[in-house]
Amino acid sequence: MNVRKNWINTSSNDYHSVEDTIADVKDNYDTRRYYSAEGYSVKIDNIITQVIIQSHLNPLNQGNIDKKIHMPVESIVSTGSIIEWDSDYWIIVSNIDDLGAYKSASMVKSNNTLSFYSPSTLTIHSIPCYIDSNVRLYSMGAEDSKYISIPDSSIIVRVANTTITAEIERNDIFLLSNIDNYKVVDINSVIEPGLIVFKMEWCSEEQEIPVHTISILNNTPLQITQSQPLILNVAVCEDGILLDSPPTYSFSSSDEEIATINDNGEVSALGLGIVTFTVVLDNDDTVSNSINVEIIADEN
Repeated sequence: MNVRKNWINTSSNDYHSVEDTIADVKDNYDTRRYYSAEGYSVKIDNIITQVIIQSHLNPLNQGNIDKKIHMPVESIVSTGSIIEWDSDYWIIVSNIDDLGAYKSASMVKSNNTLSFYSPSTLTIHSIPCYIDSNVRLYSMGAEDSKYISIPDSSIIVRVANTTITAEIERNDIFLLSNIDNYKVVDINSVIEPGLIVFKMEWCSEEQEIPVHTISILNNTPLQITQSQPLILNVAVCEDGILLDSPPTYSFSSSDEEIATINDNGEVSALGLGIVTFTVVLDNDDTVSNSINVEIIADEN
């Protein structure tokens, strides 16, 4: 059984079954992950998990240092999973070894971020990635014997294979490290299952990310009586063009003792005074708009 021998408490001759060995290794593993210097609390795809992390030199990884991570056997993890640890993002780049008592994999630290606009969600995603600018020969073809030469102006980028990253296409442009623009010239999601490998080349073109705006269409200034109904109407535009199917948005009130508002824009007046209603895109809180509404007493 391929488990770490020093994680077995006694000689394997004392065991009468594989199940006994696995149970003992799991007990030892649990002790180590909670009480040893190698135990850390991390997030695996946003799930907090206590794991063991060890230094690991992968000779196939161009001499770079990656890490070995040992996770509880019940962990939901796969190649491409994102690990949040030590204030950094790490990417699982190997197959997951299920050893019965725990799971093991190799991970590399993300060294850049792809800011990618997803047309399907109308959202800008920040995707941790691993960039290798030192590779000179890399197989992007179906046959292992066919290699392409990577010039100095080219890089290889790895990201998790998800429904979002699968939308990235050839000729998409990314701004990396807020310095240089790179264009996708080749894509392969087969050679490293769980990851998408992009070949990118430096380009002088700039990345184009649509600009969204949100507007409240009611005329201002707005004044209503306590019993007067009011619905705030909203329009969302992309690069100045009205979206027929806009992303979702939420309303908030500056003073809920004066008035509340639901996400359909329906106002409920509770008191008298001036209140500010703000609408924000759910997927981008930098896109917002506000309106002031004065609520006065009903006429007798």
